[in-house]
Amino acid sequence: MAALLNGLSQVFITTNPWTGLLILIGVGLVSVPMASLVLLGAVITTAAARAGHTLDRDARAAGLAGYNGALIGAASFMTWHAYGPALATTILGSLAGATITELLVWLFQKPAISRFSLPVLTAPFCIASGIIAMLGSAYAPSSPMPPLDASNPLLTAVDSILGNISEVILVDNIVTGLLILAGLTIASWKIGLAAFLGAVGEFLIDLLTSHDIDKLVHGLLGYSGVLVTIALGVVFVQGSWKRRTAAAALGLLVSQGVAVGMSHTQIPTYTWPFIIPTWLVLIGLSLWDKRTESGQVGS
Repeated sequence: MAALLNGLSQVFITTNPWTGLLILIGVGLVSVPMASLVLLGAVITTAAARAGHTLDRDARAAGLAGYNGALIGAASFMTWHAYGPALATTILGSLAGATITELLVWLFQKPAISRFSLPVLTAPFCIASGIIAMLGSAYAPSSPMPPLDASNPLLTAVDSILGNISEVILVDNIVTGLLILAGLTIASWKIGLAAFLGAVGEFLIDLLTSHDIDKLVHGLLGYSGVLVTIALGVVFVQGSWKRRTAAAALGLLVSQGVAVGMSHTQIPTYTWPFIIPTWLVLIGLSLWDKRTESGQVGS
């Protein structure tokens, strides 16, 4: 069970079963059926990874096999809003997600790419759920977004910031956002702080650049930024706090461009505005470090 809960915590790039439990509780407060699909997706991808060759036992125990399945389960429920078709696409999508994970891990181990040490992140979820969403778009029910009262600036800020956190798991709920933030802080105060700062930073950026107040308040504009700041500010970038802060800030800016670009396509956005900036910044830092080591910078 710990591996499954770690899988849920890995949605936010951390390993802690208590964090995973709080995430599951937060989803369950909104929808028990959705929470069951989140858990089922994690079970399927974790089980499928045992038959694979790229994730060893330690990686599976740390939850690295489960988080994409958890997100696929959440996306399936949000796509269909009915348990039957959501169950079917959770099963199919999770099996596909496990295969995509294997392929990406294999690809990233190739010499031309391995030098960048790129993590798979949530790409298998985006690919599998994106295909399902596009294929099922003609049949999936529409889900209009309820407008919120944005007359109170403080309430708007709280809704937006906590919504940015909860929407990472495709849930729009203040209490869920609080539970997740508490869980992240339990895992690491640095990750909790990064998530909060990312949510606040995204709120301020989106407040200045967006005219869609409903999406802002629902957290639909800023959830990828939460993951960007965790990934680049804490987890994957080493060195001084200035280096990590600069990497996270650059990632947030690139994330805005990716989100805007994807809004003009038929591809579901999901967490691509987190994945692409993180990969680009990690590649850029790797190239910069190699130039520095070889004495090419400033020569």
